[in-house]
Amino acid sequence: MNHNQSEVARIRAQIEAELSGAKQGLEGFAETAKHRFITERMAAGCNEIAEVVGAQEARRIVCEIMEKIG
Repeated sequence: MNHNQSEVARIRAQIEAELSGAKQGLEGFAETAKHRFITERMAAGCNEIAEVVGAQEARRIVCEIMEKIG
């Protein structure tokens, strides 16, 4: 696995964990999450991954994660 692939995997796991936590918060299984915080974290993760793979691929990855989480 090259450096870019491992960096994408790291960022992807971070985004997935944050979105999963946000989903739980919104569904009442954790403390209520603030919508602004969730939106900011999603944007930050997307921007970070875009630096590695480009904006279009970053959006695709984030959408894939969101579909996975439900």
